[in-house]
Amino acid sequence: MIERLSPDHVFGFNEQDIEENRRGKLSERQAGIIRSEGFRTALVICGIIIGIVLLAVVSTQSVQGGEIQCVGGLMFMIVLYVFYHYIIRIEAAVRPRTVQALTGQPTLIVNPNGSIMTISGQIFKLSLSEARAFRPDTAYTLYIVPALRRIVAVESYSGEARHADPLPLVEITMPTDDSGSETLRA
Repeated sequence: MIERLSPDHVFGFNEQDIEENRRGKLSERQAGIIRSEGFRTALVICGIIIGIVLLAVVSTQSVQGGEIQCVGGLMFMIVLYVFYHYIIRIEAAVRPRTVQALTGQPTLIVNPNGSIMTISGQIFKLSLSEARAFRPDTAYTLYIVPALRRIVAVESYSGEARHADPLPLVEITMPTDDSGSETLRA
């Protein structure tokens, strides 16, 4: 039996968020989460880059003063680029505080290393837990931040899907740790 978590648990939204999303708006809480995640990612990447460069400098036997300044300047430029890429890009996507609604029945290709979902002609990479939040033969409305292609909320759609995918259902059988098999249908 496949353990399914609710979409609000997996994607981290609440009722106030989804009310804003239904009006085409990104909630302030969702915007804050996206900003803080982007900032943490930028810090981790910068830390890794600085660590690699410092390791390379320390492992070099003869380092001249000019070489250290050059390496320091290079590190500074790389850190600025990473912060620009993550922080500025995320801020530009979040600032308008708009979301796009995609409605349809998703098609999932589930793989232990990551899953792929198509809905309304758009493709999303999902973790296994995110893929398990979707039930077979159910239409959904996904609320996404278009510039980031990030899902911020999901709700099942009870009406006729306006943009339902005509793609077939996909069934994948994969091994589990207890040498049985697990089948996911989407």
